[in-house]
Amino acid sequence: MVLRTHLIKFYLIYMAISLFTRFILCNLEAATSFVTFAEYTAILINGTIYDTVVFICTSPLILLSLYVGSKLRKLRHFYFSFLTLAFIVLCIFIAQAEILFWKEFSSRFNFIAIDYLVYTQEVLGNIKESFNIPIILLFNATLSAFLFFIAQKFESKQDLQKVSLFQIDIIVIYFLCSIIYCIPWIPKIPISDTTKMQIGKNGIYELYYAYTHNSLDYTSLYKTKQNSEVIPTLEKEFKEKTSVIQTNKNLQIVRHIKSPITQRKNIIYIVVESLGADFMSFTGNKKEITPHLDELTKSSLFFTNIYATGTRTVRGIEAITLSLPPTPGASIVRRKNNENLFNIASVLKNFGYDSKFIYGGYGVFDNMNYFFSHNDFKIVDRSNFTDTEIQFSNIWGVCDEDLFHKTLLEADTSFKNKTPFFSFVLTTSNHRPFTYPDGKIDIPSHTGRDGAVKYTDYAIHEFLNEARKKPWFQNTIFVILGDHSAGGRGVIDIAVPTYHIPLIIYDPSQLENREVPTVASQIDVSPTVLSLLGFNYNSQFFGKDILKMTKNEERFFAGTYQKVGFYKNGYFVQLGPKKELKIYNYDVNAKAIRQEVSAADSKTASIQSLAISYYQHASYLYQHHLLGSIKSILQASWNWFQNKSKDPSS
Repeated sequence: MVLRTHLIKFYLIYMAISLFTRFILCNLEAATSFVTFAEYTAILINGTIYDTVVFICTSPLILLSLYVGSKLRKLRHFYFSFLTLAFIVLCIFIAQAEILFWKEFSSRFNFIAIDYLVYTQEVLGNIKESFNIPIILLFNATLSAFLFFIAQKFESKQDLQKVSLFQIDIIVIYFLCSIIYCIPWIPKIPISDTTKMQIGKNGIYELYYAYTHNSLDYTSLYKTKQNSEVIPTLEKEFKEKTSVIQTNKNLQIVRHIKSPITQRKNIIYIVVESLGADFMSFTGNKKEITPHLDELTKSSLFFTNIYATGTRTVRGIEAITLSLPPTPGASIVRRKNNENLFNIASVLKNFGYDSKFIYGGYGVFDNMNYFFSHNDFKIVDRSNFTDTEIQFSNIWGVCDEDLFHKTLLEADTSFKNKTPFFSFVLTTSNHRPFTYPDGKIDIPSHTGRDGAVKYTDYAIHEFLNEARKKPWFQNTIFVILGDHSAGGRGVIDIAVPTYHIPLIIYDPSQLENREVPTVASQIDVSPTVLSLLGFNYNSQFFGKDILKMTKNEERFFAGTYQKVGFYKNGYFVQLGPKKELKIYNYDVNAKAIRQEVSAADSKTASIQSLAISYYQHASYLYQHHLLGSIKSILQASWNWFQNKSKDPSS
């Protein structure tokens, strides 16, 4: 009876704090999207279910702690008081973490939170630089003391000396076993907006779920087709006028890209942290926070309908370097077996290029240094900056001006060595705590994302001005794009409109200047650049040259960790675990999901087939270690040349 009383006390504390957290999240959501009374009700019911399940799963540990206390004598009262206070402090800490996480990502804990638990130095530093820690600690202490005072009213005066383990209700153990098995089938009240649905979930459960679903087996969880159907479908999809396709016995589809002229121009990718298209004026933004990029679009190839493949930097890196759709689970940048993959640097290596990953932070974060260093890139990160090269930094890295200054120095070194260079430059300034050097722009540092975006825009402008003074400038192509957008809200699981990013390709010497409205993907960036420079190579890329796409070839990919999607001809196909397949009308011009379409509609049959083929084959290649099998690619090339010699007309 006594243990049960204390357990109820802990349950009420937990539910009260969880309810208050959910109330705050509802109000944060209401600032963006009105929360109706019906949605409030559904959120409350869902939340109660999730919170109760999580508490039941942790109750054996609580009961064991209570049992230990019951065996104490003189220290028994102190022990129970300390246990109660510690529980309150822990619950408040988790609640605050969830609120801060929501403000940044509009989501309960997910894979990003798992990353934050791994990379504590950056995360703790970010919190220290972003928030007033003394005020937060004072608030926590005050709230904890108040709740502790209330909780002590529940303190039992009964003699705990006689309590035994058998007093732990068998029903608790039963619930623990059954809930672990049944939790995926928890009944939930449906809410149309997936962002609001997140409020009704539980952060601890979501954290556990994210941790246990880092890698997903496509074949067992997603809709599939026979390889005899997949390969012909993709061969037809990959077909281009300037390439010849050969599929080898390992089912690797290799394209032999041909071009009459090869230009060994230098290449600089500027991949901007969280640069969504909605920051720029071409989408209707009136804040003028990207004036220099807006101006640069007038003298560049400006692609206005490009979509990122995910919502994380590592997903953008994967798409840009590997030209690969976002397979379910974590990005390949963070997975095992990601060495010696076919990527843009491995192509350029055959042409004598010096490829570098240049980053203002420590590249150990998100496994970036390992990925790049094992895929033909040299690493230049914060550890390579001298003190004199840093005018400003925060926990994420040096400011973008310092990053670009380092990029200039690295380019000068390659040029001096008479080596063409490829630099993959990743910025950091558009990231909380949104701090940068004072006096550079008209928005004070540490006041929000708009200022960070405008500072990065300024830094890119200054970089190009300095680059114009260099002897290698006229022979260099500059590619500027976002790794992902800063948003993530939508009415379906994949918030498609928020994946829209800008792509600018600036060649000071000869490229025509125009807008390119072609709907395409982040995975098409590198194949397009290589095509512009006329490289002949054997390609395993899934992406294509955007400039050669016909209207019927336009498509893009977008995904979360579990759901992956594919757009083509006005339809967006969303694939998920348990063989889920949903189809929606997507208006590219309005950037809006219109309505769900029946999967039985014959108009979408070919698009469904294509979506499944893309993701199934990409997952197959990774799972069987065929994304980097150079030997297989060379064998395919040899087979093609043999066939060509036997039949010159083939």
